[in-house]
This record gives sequence, C-alpha cells and structure tokens, in this order.
Amino acid sequence: MQTINKIQPYLFYLLGLLTLLPFIDGSSALALGIISGYIFEKHYEQKKIDQVSQQLLKISIVLIGFSINAVDAVKASSQSFLIILFSILLTFSLSYWLFKKIRIGPKICFLIASGTAICGGSAIAAVSPVVKAKNKDISMAIISIFLLNAIALFIFPVIGRYSGMTDLQFGLWCAIAIHDTSSVAGASAEFSGSAFQIATIVKLARTLWIVPLVFLASYYFKYQKRKINIPLFIILFIVAILISTYLFNDAIKSALKSISKEILDAALFLIGSALKPNKMKNFFSKTFFFSLILWFIISVILFFIVKNYY
Repeated sequence: MQTINKIQPYLFYLLGLLTLLPFIDGSSALALGIISGYIFEKHYEQKKIDQVSQQLLKISIVLIGFSINAVDAVKASSQSFLIILFSILLTFSLSYWLFKKIRIGPKICFLIASGTAICGGSAIAAVSPVVKAKNKDISMAIISIFLLNAIALFIFPVIGRYSGMTDLQFGLWCAIAIHDTSSVAGASAEFSGSAFQIATIVKLARTLWIVPLVFLASYYFKYQKRKINIPLFIILFIVAILISTYLFNDAIKSALKSISKEILDAALFLIGSALKPNKMKNFFSKTFFFSLILWFIISVILFFIVKNYY
C-alpha cells in the first residue's frame, strides 16, 4: 500500500506528459485532468499545479504568435474590421446584459465573453492570468467553449447549405461566430475549399484582438487604480508575431504552432485537475446556460447580417 502511495504522484505527472502527444486534443487533455485530479487529489499540491498551469498558458500564447504573419493579419483586419469589431462589441454588451440576468461570477463571465468574442480557448488562456482567474473558473469556461465548438462543427455546415449561403458568406460567418480556430477550419472546410480560405484569413484577423482584449482586462479588473499593467507575455506575443513575419518560414511556423498546441493541452490537463465533481454542481444550471445563450444569440444575429449584407 505504501509503495502504491509513493508512485501515485508520478502517475499523475505521467498522465500529464501524455497530453504532449499529438493525438490528444484540448478537450481530451481537460477531461483527463479532471479524472486524474479526482483520483490523485491527495498526492500533489494544488497551489503549485495552479502556478505551473498559468505559466504554461502564457508560454502557449507567446508561441501562437510565431504562427501569425503580421502583414497577412493586418490585410485581413482591414477587410473585415467592421464586422469583427461589431461582433466583439455585441458579444461583450450582450454578456454584460446576461450577467445581470444569470448570476455567475464576474471573472468567469469575462472569460466566457472573451472566448466567445475572440478565439475560444486561446483568448481565455490570454486573459486568465491578467484577471487572476481561478482554475475552477478557467475550466468551466473552457469546457463550455469546447462543447459549443463541437456543436458548431456539425450544425454550421448543415445550416449554411440549407440556407443557401455563398462561400464568402459561410466563411465569414464561421470565422466570426465559432470560437476556436480548429473548429472554424473544420466547419468551413466541410462546406468548401473557398469558404475554408476565407474563414482562415478572417479568423487570423480576429485572433489579433487578443492584444486589446488583454489591455481591456487589465484596465477593467484594476479599475480602482486606473492603471494598465502590460503583461510581459503579451509583449512577447507581439514580438513573436514580428519575428514570425520577417524571419521564419512556413515550416518553422507550423512546428511552433504544434508545440504551442501541445503546451496548451498540458496546461488544460493541470487546470482540469482543479475541477472536482463537487465544484461542477452549478455548471449546467448556470455557466453552460450562460455560454449557450450568449453564443446562440450572437450566432443568429451574425448569420442574418452576413446573409443580407455580404
């Protein structure tokens, strides 16, 4: 029995290392973390795990910057600036209204709004260290985003075809109404090759809004001091974009993007370990309901705008 107790901490970390394998995605890593946290809860120090997960989130965001070409992003931003800006403002305005109706914590509300408005898990990873969100809130926000991404991946192509959307319309709608890049790519590729190209470009422009989002988070959650502290990892994120644009080729960018994904998965594993079943009791009654209503209204409004004006 003593031997088993001694090796259990190593088993926990071994499972964490498994998330670095390419066939384990973010949702699987998070689920594995939740299960491992429940089984091995007494064999690791949660405070240290939380600190490591926050650092991994920051590293993954910086590495994402190495996959972004500033010239392409600025060009895409200029072409889709108004619709992206409108969708972001609409999302945060609606989330504030829903926050008054559905009582959830202000930080988890901001995390969900950020993930819905910008780019899902990446946006949540970027703002969570700034707002000092608890791993429990990060987990719940990311679970909500993952579930809605899975729904979008299947229903968006069906809706697009049934409604007679053009490649331009569907690609644009996917890019501004679906959270994560992988789901945007999957849904648009299912529709057509042209829709995939359009969605990828516009989603790239949408991702850049992570930077002003972090400034907003820093200001809003320290409003009493009226002082914005620029996180170091955001400065490094911008530097990474510039380096990627002028020094790296596509092969290096692709490799760094893959590494970023694996580090984010490892962070999600550690974040999941903090989410125990007894902390999930209000998830489907409040947090997921908040996420679902927010995303549904945003998606419907953006659908009609894109369908009628593009």
